[in-house]
Formats: sequence, structure tokens, C-alpha cells
Amino acid sequence: QTVTINCPLPTGGFSQSVSGNTVTLTDQSGNNPNQWYWWISDGNSYTTQNVTHTFAQAGTYTVCLTSYNSCGFDSTCQTVTIACPQVTAGFSSTSSGLTASFTAQSTANPTGWVWDFGDGTFSSQQNPTHSYAQSGTYTVCLVADNGCDADTTCQTVTINCPLPTGGF
Repeated sequence: QTVTINCPLPTGGFSQSVSGNTVTLTDQSGNNPNQWYWWISDGNSYTTQNVTHTFAQAGTYTVCLTSYNSCGFDSTCQTVTIACPQVTAGFSSTSSGLTASFTAQSTANPTGWVWDFGDGTFSSQQNPTHSYAQSGTYTVCLVADNGCDADTTCQTVTINCPLPTGGF
């Protein structure tokens, strides 16, 4: 008598959901896999069933999943595209005397700021306050960077320090 044992190989499959620089990879393999190996073309790999991975920069990447069960394995690959959110630098300012306060109003969630106050001084704070040595008109520039894109904007800022009026 012949006995046939049916041992179906896994059928690899997954879905992807991209948000910013992060992709969520969800296993959809068939035939009950019990091990997974994810390979991502940026040099990372994982052995969990589902993966959330953040890419360092925008680009097109290959993601492969190999699903295993007691009968064998199956592999499948997909392309993941990470778009670079475009930064638009912007800011507002207020001043009192020789001191000016700057508020970054850039888009695309910047994580880095470089301010040039137009008098030879700089800051990397998000919302700096700066004291000028004298009254005048200064060109203030902001570079906003989200790790993927950067943008620069400049504005003219007038600093007026009213002279005291004498009296007795």
C-alpha cells in the first residue's frame, strides 16, 4: 500500500505600508510558516514575522521575505520607495531693543536648523534669541533640514535700539 504525505511548502508574501521614511512590512505567507527572514537592500535583516523599518534616506529599496515551515521555504521580493519630504524653510521674528527672537516655521518636520544672524554669528537652536551689538538692518538666513532634504530662506530684520532722551 502506498502512503502519500502532503507537506505543502509555505507561499511567501507580504504587504507594505510607507509613512515618511518608515515602512511597515506585514507577513502574508500561506501554509503556516513558523520562521521568517527579511532582507532589506540597505544592509538590514530581521527574523521576526512582521517588521517596522526606518530608512536613513530617500530612495528605492528591495525587500525580500523568506518564509519557512517544516516542509521547506519560499521567497518573494518587492520594491519599496521612500520619498523625500520636501522642506520649505520659514520663520518669523520679533525684536525689542537689540534682542531679536526667531521662531522656525518650516514644513516637513525638520530636525536640524542653522541660523545665520547676518552679523557673523550662528545658532543651531530651533527657536533662538539673539542679541545684536548695534542697531541696523541684518539679513537673517535659516537652513532647515529633515535628514532627507534641506531648504534655505532669508529675511531682512531691522533692529532699532532707541537712543535715550536726556532730561532733568
